Amino acid sequence: VPMVYVATEVMLGAKLKDLPYGTGLYKKADIYAVKVPVFSGAKLPDMEVAVGPEMRSTGEALGIDKDPSVAMYKGFAGAGVSIITEGGVYVSLRDHDKNRSSAEILKKYALKGFKLYGSLGTSLFLKDRGIECKGIKLSAAEEMLGKGIDLVINVPQVANNAEKGMFGIRRKAIEKGIPVLTCMDTAGAYLTASDVKASGRKLTYEPLFGKDI
Repeated sequence: VPMVYVATEVMLGAKLKDLPYGTGLYKKADIYAVKVPVFSGAKLPDMEVAVGPEMRSTGEALGIDKDPSVAMYKGFAGAGVSIITEGGVYVSLRDHDKNRSSAEILKKYALKGFKLYGSLGTSLFLKDRGIECKGIKLSAAEEMLGKGIDLVINVPQVANNAEKGMFGIRRKAIEKGIPVLTCMDTAGAYLTASDVKASGRKLTYEPLFGKDI
């Protein structure tokens, strides 16, 4: 519901019952809306990419469609996130996220044809679960950014510390325009967007509330 429009009309003397949305509980919509935060990490030197409670988002994009997968794609695209459909993915997980859920998400990446690279610990975790992943050192991963590694999935142990963990590779990836996902839920959602792009389906972009608003 466009609250600003409705509030403005009411302030100008209109009655809620006479506006397109009426009164009472809003009826269930036949659309899905996906909100994706926008970050300006590439424009702010030495800023941490991984977010904490403070978020540091500089805006939001909203993807809307009757198909939830397409809404997901539109959200990522609107936020300016590069959506890849093939290539290499570097993965480094903290111990807490080395679980069945993470393994299932990363297995889907492998089944889609993505080449998985990982930190030594993460690669062993995935291999133990039958998921092919090549273990490489951090220095090698940094050299491969944009040259074999097209996406970074890193759930950090420590954030906001340039001297520890994966801070350096997260920064370099962002500066090279390579997507960095720091949450496994986001990694799953990103794969959904990738599937939509890979399908080649024609997407529609229609006004949500009609031409008169």
